[in-house]
Order: sequence, then structure tokens, then C-alpha cells
Amino acid sequence: MKSRSPWMCIAGNALAGSVLALLAVTATGSDFADFDQATWSLESGLPQRSVMAIAQDHGRYLWLGTQHGLSRFDGQQFREYVVEDHPGLVGNDISSLLSDEAGRLWVGTRKGLSVRENDMFRQVELPLAASNDGETVVNALLEMRSGVILAGTDEGLFRIDGDSVQATRERSDRIGGLAQIEKRIWIGGLGRYWSMGEDGNISEWSLPESLSATLITGFVARPDGLWLASTNGLFQHAGPGPEAVALHPGLNNTPITAQLADGLGDTWIATEQSLFRLRDGQLVERIDDRYPGYHPQIQALFEDVEGNLWMGSAVNGLARYWPGRADRYSVAEGLNEALTWSLAPADEGALWVGTTDGLAQLRDGRFKPVLSGHELPHPHAYTLLAESDRLWIGTRRGLIGLDPATGTLSRPETLKALDPYQINGIVPARRHGRYFYLTSNGLYLQHDDGRLEHLDRTIGTRSVRQLQTLPDESLLVATESGVFRGRPGAWTVLGEKHGLPANLTVMALHIVDANRIVIGSMDRGLFVGDGVQFARLTRSQGLPSDSSYFITDDEHGFLWVASFQGVYRVPVEDIGFSPEQRPETVDAQMLISESGQHRGSQQGFCCNGAGHAKGLLRADGLWLPTRDGVIRLRPDSIDTSMPPPALHVERVRVGEQWRELPQNGPLQLDLGARDLAFEFAAISLRDPQGVQLDYRLQNFHDWRQLPSIEQQRVEYTNLPPGRYRFEIRAANGVGIRASQAAGVDLAIPARFSETSGFYLLIALAAAGLLWLAYYWRKHQWQRRQQALEQEVERQTEALRESNVQLQQANRALKRLSERDSLTGLHNRRYLEQRMPLEASRLERLREQSRSSSDPVIGFALIDVDHFKNINDQIGHRAGDQILEQMGERLRQLVRDTDYAIRWGGEEFLIVLPGLDRTDADTTLHRLQAGLRDRPYSIDGERRQTITVSVGYAELPLVSNDAVVKSDWETVVELADRALYQVKRHGRDGWAILRPEREQDARRLLNALRNDLPACIARGDVQIQFHPTRNTELRQAHED
Repeated sequence: MKSRSPWMCIAGNALAGSVLALLAVTATGSDFADFDQATWSLESGLPQRSVMAIAQDHGRYLWLGTQHGLSRFDGQQFREYVVEDHPGLVGNDISSLLSDEAGRLWVGTRKGLSVRENDMFRQVELPLAASNDGETVVNALLEMRSGVILAGTDEGLFRIDGDSVQATRERSDRIGGLAQIEKRIWIGGLGRYWSMGEDGNISEWSLPESLSATLITGFVARPDGLWLASTNGLFQHAGPGPEAVALHPGLNNTPITAQLADGLGDTWIATEQSLFRLRDGQLVERIDDRYPGYHPQIQALFEDVEGNLWMGSAVNGLARYWPGRADRYSVAEGLNEALTWSLAPADEGALWVGTTDGLAQLRDGRFKPVLSGHELPHPHAYTLLAESDRLWIGTRRGLIGLDPATGTLSRPETLKALDPYQINGIVPARRHGRYFYLTSNGLYLQHDDGRLEHLDRTIGTRSVRQLQTLPDESLLVATESGVFRGRPGAWTVLGEKHGLPANLTVMALHIVDANRIVIGSMDRGLFVGDGVQFARLTRSQGLPSDSSYFITDDEHGFLWVASFQGVYRVPVEDIGFSPEQRPETVDAQMLISESGQHRGSQQGFCCNGAGHAKGLLRADGLWLPTRDGVIRLRPDSIDTSMPPPALHVERVRVGEQWRELPQNGPLQLDLGARDLAFEFAAISLRDPQGVQLDYRLQNFHDWRQLPSIEQQRVEYTNLPPGRYRFEIRAANGVGIRASQAAGVDLAIPARFSETSGFYLLIALAAAGLLWLAYYWRKHQWQRRQQALEQEVERQTEALRESNVQLQQANRALKRLSERDSLTGLHNRRYLEQRMPLEASRLERLREQSRSSSDPVIGFALIDVDHFKNINDQIGHRAGDQILEQMGERLRQLVRDTDYAIRWGGEEFLIVLPGLDRTDADTTLHRLQAGLRDRPYSIDGERRQTITVSVGYAELPLVSNDAVVKSDWETVVELADRALYQVKRHGRDGWAILRPEREQDARRLLNALRNDLPACIARGDVQIQFHPTRNTELRQAHED
């Protein structure tokens, strides 16, 4: 029986039974067309498209024998083994394979036998006749319970026990098949076959003489007896001899290329043209090129430990099948149109099915047309409601009723008002009336009297998709723009304060119980809650899809959700319907996926439409309408006890060279080996794409998830020295994780430059260098310190000299800023700085001499008479010389405490601090005489006489005024007014402006500023003129 590994199929029947019992999969009526299928050929990495033999080793690798070498498959990648790379392999044309209990792989080829042990191939020398040049075809391999290996070849049967290889008595016969069934070994030869017991007793049977050239190639144990596969059809071992099995003409007189009795109770028989499926001795299916998933010219059949059925083809590579989770009923079962919309239960387990072209009934796996589309208000039977005597059919344009017994269609006149609208659901109204009609134009209620009412007060014309009744008899209404709760005429909108977004497009509702409600949306996930508060669950929390068209729950505690993307289920207890119970993630499992990309899912078209009658959960499974007929999910086929992935770290690449891993101990690497790559496998053959794998390099990084299971390799560059352990762990498509990680230890040796001795040497050398550097730096520092001190001393002295010069310059600048450049007298700026001090000094002086004297600050404003004429007639240079000489005379005329100020142009201001008020006349006379009596020299030759006019005022103006209350600048202004009066009356004199009597100083100042002549006229002030020679001024004085 060349198509199966005896470890699984023959010698290990008990093991196979125990493994398959773990799968919790019962024999089903699934058609082969419903099996989940995957294929691999040249484009997938298979070295050659003809797969002639299949076996599985203890590591769960699948071994494939082709006509161009051996290949090992882990569900993701193929690794090729050929004679050119492995000389111990006898030939590349593989004819049979066996994985034994000791972990060895026996490889039968068309040139002899090899065995792979400890990752090495070696040839098994068979004692062949010399005429065969040491070559023979190995057709079958078997491991006996004792561990002895039997090899059936074209040159007979050979017994291999350890290193001993012996030919048996049948050595001259061509052996085509071997099997161990219970305690007997069956051997198929050319025209005959044998049975050998544990005691060595052999029984022999022969085919009829006419079939003497027929080779027995395999044996299948059936409840009704032993079947023999041959090159001339199928036979049954019965009594005195074999008899032909008359099951199907396709099995008569044709070579049986492979045979298998699987763990689900089915027997598979392959020929060049067809694959036959038998159950309980009866033919169930003949599978040929009429099936979309047919694998032609099958040469090998094999069932692995996960219960997958593998087929090797002579022309099409490798295929894997398993019954899947769903049965599909579509066009092949008699459906006129593949697209279906709705389901409802019928009698005796049948189903009403609404399609795009009317109504059909599914009974015993076949469809029967009931109504064509033109018999309905609209061809699409979008929703259904089955009652005992009537089937209501809602379409995209109204609804109609069908009497199943008579086939009569009828519709009350009042329901014609719904003809313009799509009917999404028909729900018995119970105590509210007859029926609720869920339409694209809102919610309608048919009362008991037949009257139809549009419940549009709150719900309006929104498209209503679902209506469910709560235990308290209140209603939940799902629309495409929100959810409503209440009763007709008293609706409450469930909105944002309840945890639901505004205008939420709701497609499905399901009430688990009074406190657990699920709302399904178009594309925003599920909303779960207690009817008052809801929370959102989305893909970010573990849901495979954010859309939902149908929701239900089963007795096993699962919530089922269907949409156009697929079908998934999640444990109800994972959801958490109250805030304190709500988990961060949920453990949802995608079972049917349209894209096939969801982990652990089976690819297939799924669900259609939103409303009522979009799914039906019964004892025989979950039924759903889809874009390709009706599917039935069988919950008992969802295998949650599949074995976890088998984990292997296969080899490591050091630099550019791949190395196999050591059997014991860590992987020792050469000095300088720092760039590593690890190849590994996590074998889960049913759903290899659903495997989730993590890896880590201990002492370097923690667990990381492999981005793609197809990668199966990670690389590291420039790893530091040390001891590491590379590990992998994985979970299969249904989340079952291997209990232990697989890994390999390795040690990366350190270069001398990375050892502690090297670092100690470096530390000592560094310390010495540091000491030398310190000593040198200390000497340098001392020298630099001395130089720095000298430089600091030099710079300090220079800075001191600079400071002295700066102070001198500042003083000079200050003097310049306070003196007139032409005359050398102080200027107005200087006076502004000095006056506050002089005012304070005068206050103290007046306090000290309150009764004895009347000290004041006198302001004498002097102006050179006719100075413009001097400039115009003699020149400005001459005018400057006169002003310069006048400044010199003023310095001589004033006291040390007085200030001679050049006030501007030809004006000079003499400030007389501490002058007694009675001494003003004498002082002014002296000043005028000193400036007038002597002529001025021009260019040292010419003499020029000048006269001056003087205006005088005092601070304070009146004796009873405080100095601080007077404004010295105003007093200067009054002196200027007095000067003006002198000039007005002929110049060459002086005038004193004083108040006539004691009065308020501030009021007087304001009056003087505003109108001096008026003040004079009123007698507030007087101007005392003191002419010198000017008659006009004298006359003014006398007046």
C-alpha cells in the first residue's frame, strides 16, 4: 500500500484511532465539493509535479516522493533532497515512503532502498540477483510491530532487522502492496497474495488464472471485509478466494492507483480517471473532472495526524482536503439562481429559501423550485415568515402570502399600500396587533381589524431592519439611522447618552436575555449592553469584522455573527455586557471568510442582506443565505482540540554557510562568527497560514511576533559574545499553543579584545597613560599657571592704568558737557544739576538766619547790547573774542560760590547763592561796571567798548515763601522779563523785579507768567530800574 505511511495507516492503526479521536470530528454527509482545499505545485516550490508517495514523520513534516527527488514540506516551504546533494539517496524517482517508530524515514525508489537517520541518508543494500545490477523498484514498505521493516520490490520481499537484510521465501515474486491489519501482515504479489501471522504461519490466495498478471497493490480493512486494490480493479477477500467488487463500472478492470480508509469512516479509492468515496460499503460519491476541486491522476492518498486528507497527483502536484466547517447547497443541488436572500423553516427539516428569482425549498440536500420570480410582486424574495398555514414572502416591492398546502398566493387588500417599499421583515405583533412590517419607508402595524397604520410619529420613514421583543414586552427597533425602544406611540431614541452614536446604521439585533442585548452595525462593530447603556466592540478589540447582518447565540455559550465578510463566533462570556465585566479584548474566531485571509478561517462566499430571516440556527447547524446558495455551518466540526503546531528550529546560517544543529549541547561557533540566521518551522498542516509564531533570542531580546509565517527565518548581525538561546513558540489557527518552546543554545566566543583580561590590560595601560598624562599636565599646568599669573598681573596693571585714564576722560567729558566751549563758563546742563543742591542749602541757610537776614538765590541775566551789529560790522570772529573775554571777566567778578553760566548766544546767567536780598543792587552794579568800563581787545589791536543790560530776580520771590515751593526756572524767566524791560527802555542798565508786598508766591508766579504788565499796573510787583547813562532808561526809572 504505497500511498500511506504504515506508521499512520497500517502498523499504527491504534495510534491513528487515538489521534483522530482527539479531533472531535464525526462522520458527516459533507459533499467533496464542500471540502476545504489547498494545492501546491511547481509554482509553490514543489520540485516536481508528480507526487507518487506521501509519509509523515514524528516531527509532523510531510515527506513527498516525486519522480525527481524527495521533498520535505512543513505547510509553508518545500525542501528538496536529490541524489546530487545526498549521495546516500539511491535514486530520485521515488516510489514508496515509510516513517517508522524509531524516527527513521525509509525511501523506496526505482533503483533501490535508502533510509534517513540522524539527518543523513544511506543506501540499504538489498541482496538482489546479479543480473539486476543491484537495482530494483521498491513498491511498498511496512513496519512490523516488532520494528522489523519489510520492503516489497519487483525482485521480491526483503526483511530488514537492524543491519541484517534478508530475502524472504517470496523473493522471486513481484511485491506490489503490504499492510498490517490487526495481527496479520498482508502481502500483495503478482496474481496472488499472502497473509502471515505473528507465529510465521503463511496463508496464500490466488486470483483467477486469467488475472495472473494482475499485481495486488494494496489492502483496505472494511467492516464488511478486506478489500484488495490491484492493477485490474478492486477485489474483496472472501472465503476461499477473492471476488471482484461491483460498486461502479469505473472501478472494473482499471488500475487502482491509491486507496485509503480514513478516520471518519470513509474509504477512498483512486483510479487514473476518478476518485471514489465509500461509506458503509456503499458508494457515496464519484469525484472526477466535473468537480471544481478535483485533483486528477491520483497516485497517493494519505491522512495526517490532524485528519487532513492528502492527495498526490501524477500531473498536478499535491493537494490537501478536509471536510471543512460548512456544507454548501447551490446550483449543483438544483438552485436556479446562486444568490439567496432569506431562510425559513419548513416541515420535516426542510427549508424555505428566498432567492433573486423566487422561492425554493431545500429538502434532503436538493432544491425544489416553488415560485418563480415573476409570480411575486418582485423577483427577490427578501424576507420570509413561516407560520403553520401560511408562508409570508417579503420582496423589494411589497409582500404576498403562500398557502404551502395548495400553492395558492393571496394578499389582503390593505397590504397593497406597501407595494412601493422593500419589506425587510415580517414580525408577529402579538398583543399589539397582527403583524409588524419592517420596510424601507419605516415601520407599519397591521391591527387585529386588518387596518394598516404607519408608525411614523417618531421613527418616521427610516428604513427599518430589525424588530425584537424584550422580556418586558417592550420593543427594540433597528433602523438605518438609530435604535428605538418602547411601544407604538411611545418610542425612546437610544442615542449618545446610552453609548450609541447618532444616526447609527443598524443592521441586526439580538437579545440574549433581558440584560444582554447585542446591536450589529453596518461598519462600526457591535454594541453590547443591558438595554440602557451600551459599549462598542470593534476589530481593535479582537472582532474579525466590524459589520454584521445576522446575530444569534447557541446553547454552548457562543455568539454567532454573520456579514458579507464572513461568519465568526465569540464566547458570550467574553463580551461583558456591563462596564465592570467588559474585557479589553475578546477571543473571536473567524470560521468562514470571503477573503480567506482571516487566521483559522475557511474561505467561501458568505452572507447576504439585512433584516429578518437572514439566518436560522437549528439542531443540525447554522443555516445562512449567501451569494452562492445556502451554507450550513456544523458547530461540531469546529475543531478546538486540534494538536498545536509542531515546532522545529531546523538549521542556522553562520556567515554564508548553513549548518545543521547539534543533537546535544549548544551550538559552538568559530571565533569571529557574529552574523547568524535561524530557519524554523511551526507545522500545522490544516491551516498553515493561520499559525501565529513568536521568537526570541534570550539575553538579547524578548518575544517578538513573526510578521509573516511564510518568512520562517530571522537574521542577526554583529551579535556580541555570550551565551544565547534562540526559541520559537506558536499557536495554530484556532489559538491552541504548543506547551513548550523549541530552541537551540549557542555560544559566541569572545575575541581577546572582548575578554576581561584584555580589558584589565587596557585598564592598566590606561592608568599608566593617565598618570603620565597627569604628571605632564601638572608640569604644564604649573608653567602655564606662572605665565598666567604674570599675564594677569600685567593685564591688571594695564587695566588699572586704563581705569585711571577712563576716569580722567570721564571727568573731562563731564567737564566738557557742563561747560561752554567758547567761554569756558558752565552751561545750562551744569546749572540743572546744581540747583537742587543750592535750593536745599538755601533752605537751611534761611532756617538758620530767620530773623537776622533775608538770604536768597539771585539770578542776574546779562545780555550784550547790540551784539548783532558787532557780528555784522566787525565779524563773528570778533564777536567770539568779545564773548570769550567777557567770560573771563565774569569769572573774576563772581564769588567762589557763584555760578557764571553762558545761557545762550550773547546771554550770560549769573547765579548768586546765599545773597542777601539787600545786597542785590551793589552786586548788580559791580557786575555791570566790570563788563562795561573796560574796552575789549579784538585781534590784540583794536579796542571795542560794549554795554550790557541786566535783568534780575530772586528765589524766593517773597520773604515768607519756602524755597522748595518756588520754581528757579520761572525765576530765570522773570529775570528775562526784567531784562526785556531794560532793553525796551534803551539798554545799558539793570532792573530788579520784586513783589510789592508779601503775598502767595505760587499765585504770584502764575500771574507773572500770564500778564506781567498787569501785575505791575496792579502793584503786585515793581521793577526797579538802574540806568547807567541811558536817558530813556533813567526816565523810565523816575516814572
